[in-house]
Amino acid sequence: MFWSFIFVLPTIFITHKVMSYYYPEETKKITMKTSWNALELCSNFEIYISNVYNKIKLYLPSVFEKKNEPIITFVKDGDEIVIYSLSEFINIQRRGKIILKYDFVLYEIPLPLYDKYDKYILRYENHNDIMHLEYQHSVNTFDLNMIQITFKNSEKIYKIDFGRNNFNMDGNILFDRNFIKWYLNMHHSYCLDHDDKYDITFIDHNMNYITLPYYCYIIIDKNNYKIINDTSFNSDENSIDDLIIHHIDSSLESSLESSLNTEETETETETETETETETETETETETEYINPNIITQETITN
Repeated sequence: MFWSFIFVLPTIFITHKVMSYYYPEETKKITMKTSWNALELCSNFEIYISNVYNKIKLYLPSVFEKKNEPIITFVKDGDEIVIYSLSEFINIQRRGKIILKYDFVLYEIPLPLYDKYDKYILRYENHNDIMHLEYQHSVNTFDLNMIQITFKNSEKIYKIDFGRNNFNMDGNILFDRNFIKWYLNMHHSYCLDHDDKYDITFIDHNMNYITLPYYCYIIIDKNNYKIINDTSFNSDENSIDDLIIHHIDSSLESSLESSLNTEETETETETETETETETETETETETEYINPNIITQETITN
C-alpha cells in the first residue's frame, strides 16, 4: 500500500505537467473541477464524522466528556490519601459515614468561565462541614505574593505558587505545619521532618513583608488575614512577639521614625524635669539642715 502511494504521486505530478504543457486550458479546468470535488468530499466526510461522534457521545457521555465538577481531597501526613468527585462523595455519604483518619480536606470548585482563577479551594477540618459551609464562604480579592519557605538549618528555599488556584477564601487555614507538609510533598517531593524548623515569608496586600515562624499560621478573614500562634508547639521560643514585620511603604517608615523621635524628645524632657526636681529637693534639704544650726547658735548667744 505504501509503495503504491509512492508510485502514484510522481505519476500524477508528471501527468499534470505534461497535460499543462500540451493542453493548458483543458488541464486548468480539470484541475479546478477536481479540487472542488475533493473539497466537497472532505466537507461531507467531516459532517458525517461529526454526526456520528455526537450520536455516540449522546449515549456514552462519560467516555468522551470529562465532567467539570468539584473535587474533594483527603490529606494525611502530606499525602492525598483519597480523592472523590462531588457526586461520589454525596453517594458515599448517603450509603454511610466516611471513616477516615485525615489532617484536613480540600474542596476544589472549578471555575471554567472565570478570568483570573481556574478554581476556588476551600479547606475543611471536618468533611461533614463541606456541604453546609460551601455557600458561607465569600470570595476574597487580595493576593499574597512571593511566598517562600526557608529552612533554618540547611538554608533550603522552596517557593509556594498557587498559580490560578484561589486559596484566599474566608476561613481557610494556610501555612500551618500540616499545610506546609502537604504542599512540599505534592509540589516539591520533599518530606517534612518532625524536627524541621523554617520561616515563611511573603508580601501581603498592604505591601508588608511578613516573616512567619514555623509555629504560626494565618486564617483568611474578610479580605484580610489573622496571624495565629500554634499552641501545639511546646517550645520557649514560641511567641508571636517574635513575628517580624517590615513595612515597605515609606510613609509607614516615616511615621514610625517620627513616633520614635517624639518618644525620645518626651524622654529627654522627662529626664530634665526629674533632674531639676532632684536639684531643688537637695537645695531645700541643705537649707533645712543649715537653719537649725544658725538658730541654735543664736539661742546659745542669748
